[in-house]
Amino acid sequence: MDLEHTEEVSIATETPQPDPAPAPPASPVLKVSLQDALNASLWENSVPVLLELALQNETDRSFSQIDLTVSSEPPVIRPRAWHLQQVEPGQFRTLKDLDLKLDGAFLSSQTEASRASVTFLATDKETGEELTRHTTDVRVLARNEWGGLSGIPDILAAFVLPNDPAIARILRSATEILKKEGLSPSLEGYQGNKERVWQQAQAIWCAVCQLDLAYINPPASFIDHGQRVRLPSQSVEERLATCLDTTVLFAACLEAVGIRPIIVLTQGHAFTGFWLAKLDAGVSVMQDLPALRNRLKLQDLAVFETTLVTAGRKPSFSVACEKGEANLRHAGEDEDNTFREIIDIHRARLRRIHPLSCTVPTAPAEDQPDTEEPEAALPAFEAAPALREDPQDAEEDKPATPADRLQRWCNRLLDMSGRNRLLNLPRSDKQLIVIDCP
Repeated sequence: MDLEHTEEVSIATETPQPDPAPAPPASPVLKVSLQDALNASLWENSVPVLLELALQNETDRSFSQIDLTVSSEPPVIRPRAWHLQQVEPGQFRTLKDLDLKLDGAFLSSQTEASRASVTFLATDKETGEELTRHTTDVRVLARNEWGGLSGIPDILAAFVLPNDPAIARILRSATEILKKEGLSPSLEGYQGNKERVWQQAQAIWCAVCQLDLAYINPPASFIDHGQRVRLPSQSVEERLATCLDTTVLFAACLEAVGIRPIIVLTQGHAFTGFWLAKLDAGVSVMQDLPALRNRLKLQDLAVFETTLVTAGRKPSFSVACEKGEANLRHAGEDEDNTFREIIDIHRARLRRIHPLSCTVPTAPAEDQPDTEEPEAALPAFEAAPALREDPQDAEEDKPATPADRLQRWCNRLLDMSGRNRLLNLPRSDKQLIVIDCP
């Protein structure tokens, strides 16, 4: 009987060895963050261009002094240098002085968009050795080009030009319209009640309708990536305007008479609104659509569709307001939620975002031709609607009695608007409380 023979086979296995530690980089590393689009409005308003600059020394070397320099081609950014003392191995150094100077003359002369290459260079001062460099491209926009919401949204306020020569012409027409309707021809802003503010806005509407502007399509995705903006004089001269052009035109007219405008941005569209009383949103950029709707219901705010001035048959101001409110209603109810944000021009001015300087020369009045093009027919001038008057809208008098002081305190405490500092707390290290929720 044969016995089954078995044989053990041993398989030699090697013990896995740990991976060798990676060698340290041969040079330090720069971390840079820049605005991705530059234009004249950033320069005129001293908007920070360099957002972050840091150096990480992941080498095993020590450097007694490292020089950092920045340059650009074309020279849209002026050269600048920083000096870092005693940079040890593994050290991460963040620079706090991020001030970069833009070349204002270069930006103001830009008539077309282009690109610039910005280079940051780190060198060892002792040996002159180049340690590392970081190069990035930025968009250089034309002088009259807005960069869109992907950049700095409220820089759009720089394109609202209340002192543009064309605005004075429109306001003169508005005073004549008020006078023709038997109303005071004064454009006094908030010195009267809400109905008086409405009347001034309606007179401006009718005056712009007389210009007989024609509508032209804006570029695709202009809300995110921006577009060239026709400033008021150009819109009036060419009689062409996109939705954004008419928006900044009306905002400039309203601001010129002391009425606080807002710009409403939805996906692919823009239109104008204004505060019916001396109020504001509390912030320059507001994304709270329910709060905006509440202000409309409280009759603190009005919005209107600006492109209706380009229609063949000019509608009344009340129709434009109804269309503006419908725009907001549909923007929040559609599946894509096309509402983006509003820009409060008054709050942007408080942030020191000033209008672009007017550099286009205008011919004096005596040099203008005697013949004028016929003006479009005026839309119907309607009576202002009955608007709710809020005692808090007017400037408060000093309380005469303790009961008056108590009532004023209660009114301010129950104020559900952005004026209440308990509801509109600024973001600052002293007032902001960060709560970590595990």
